[in-house]
Amino acid sequence: MKVKKFLGNFSEGAKSLLKEPVLIVSGLVLWLVLWGISGLGKLLAPNFQTTWANVAWTVGVGLVSFLLGAYVLAGMVGVLKNKKGGMGSFVKSANSFWVKSFLILVFILVIGFIIGRVAHYGAFYIGKAANLETMEAVVVFVLIYFIGLIGAVVFLTFSNFILILKNLKVHTAIKASAALAKKEYPATISLNVIFFLLFLFVDWIPGIVGEVLLFGLLLPYLVAVLTRFVETADLKKSEK
Repeated sequence: MKVKKFLGNFSEGAKSLLKEPVLIVSGLVLWLVLWGISGLGKLLAPNFQTTWANVAWTVGVGLVSFLLGAYVLAGMVGVLKNKKGGMGSFVKSANSFWVKSFLILVFILVIGFIIGRVAHYGAFYIGKAANLETMEAVVVFVLIYFIGLIGAVVFLTFSNFILILKNLKVHTAIKASAALAKKEYPATISLNVIFFLLFLFVDWIPGIVGEVLLFGLLLPYLVAVLTRFVETADLKKSEK
């Protein structure tokens, strides 16, 4: 992808936020719901007297969070896809694709978990065999984990977006995402690095201000930019 076209995705993404305020609103609603769940957890924490109760609550919160995230993501992409905006487009797309979107998010989570385990045990055994110091073993872990991310997870970057924009099945969307990421590998890596740094920067902003910026601005902007990227990419060629 040419540099001008690549950078154009960022400017068009910003324009989408101005044209479709429902993106910002839905991000803030997601934040409020997650904030409410977190507050409820703190309120109920004294009642969790066993390890199983804590594990069950943690798993339940994680599941609900992923379901909500999948619903909001599907709705946001639907708004951008239809070019008409409004809550009607959001709800229609969210209701149609939230299950498939959730399955893809779970798949990405599982792949990330596997990479994390491989990095952990790989660093442990390499460190033990080579008598590495703690910091050296940490470097090995980060290196293995980074290789796993750029060698596997990065190919799933566009899965949810292609799923909704092209109305595909889950496995077909994952294959199409891998093909597009392979075709536009430098651009895909660049997108991931840029937004990783942006999220890291916003995460340093303490309190409600940082959370509002994260959910109300950066998350919708990420969705808008990646949606624009997929829309402007030549998917047919990438699938050959």
